[in-house]
Amino acid sequence: MWAVDSLTPERLERQYPAAKGYLGWMCDRAVATMILIGRDDEFWPDVPDGEALYLHKLTVHPDWQGRQLRTQMVRAATDYVRAAGRTWLRLDTAADRPRLRAIYERQGFRLVREGSMDGWPAAWYELKV
Repeated sequence: MWAVDSLTPERLERQYPAAKGYLGWMCDRAVATMILIGRDDEFWPDVPDGEALYLHKLTVHPDWQGRQLRTQMVRAATDYVRAAGRTWLRLDTAADRPRLRAIYERQGFRLVREGSMDGWPAAWYELKV
């Protein structure tokens, strides 16, 4: 979903200055990434503060796809949610990408709503941890 050159540390830091970035490693190579933020007023403005972490930019390098790394990254994210004393892991994704949505749904994410965000079809999901 994301172009590799849009995932540089500099670009991610500019886009998510208060976020924590995480890398997934295989064979001494960073092959996956995700961003977790503690508040997401852009995509989740109407939820109480402090109840969730918000997952963004979950990406697996094309050479490493198909090895369940996305699943492992989500498991790690749920561990961070628990450690932060929060209840939910939330995300938004493109509503017109059924295969991507199915990945999240297989991992237990529940569809909260669908709509439009900045002109693109969006779907909001949450996972109770």
